Amino acid sequence: MGFLNKKPIIKSEGFQPLELNEGNVQAIFNRCESKEYDTETLWSDVFRAELGYSDKETTVFFEKNAILQSKRTIQYLFGQLAGIHQNIKSLSLNQFYMTYGNHKWATSEDALMKLLYLGARNEINCIFPFSKKQGDTSLISSTLFPTLSPKDPAFPAWWEAHKGEWED
Repeated sequence: MGFLNKKPIIKSEGFQPLELNEGNVQAIFNRCESKEYDTETLWSDVFRAELGYSDKETTVFFEKNAILQSKRTIQYLFGQLAGIHQNIKSLSLNQFYMTYGNHKWATSEDALMKLLYLGARNEINCIFPFSKKQGDTSLISSTLFPTLSPKDPAFPAWWEAHKGEWED
């Protein structure tokens, strides 16, 4: 995993479209994760016991301001998933690995879990917790829209048409 050593470029001012990859997900997760729980901490869970996952139930805590500042970037990354481009309403865990270009964006389950925990926070509004009762799937928020990787050859024209939706 040599590419994980490369530092992703994340601008602190204005919206910067990012490619969905392990390095960018890791950088956002690290910036948002909270080491302590207090009144400025938000929690996220993807696998709840009441939805059939007593063996997987985990809660991740995020710094409120950091995750709220990352909201649009997290939504942008989710928009690169194949299921979003195909307008699928619920995805299995394995479907979250695939980008619209039909390649796996992550090689580790750890990177995938970090993206899911970031997106499961209510304020981020990307996905809902997984449900065994619904066939081990997660519902996708209707507020997500397809996005393109900045490395996609079609990106410049697409961005010109859509950047107003992403920039403040």
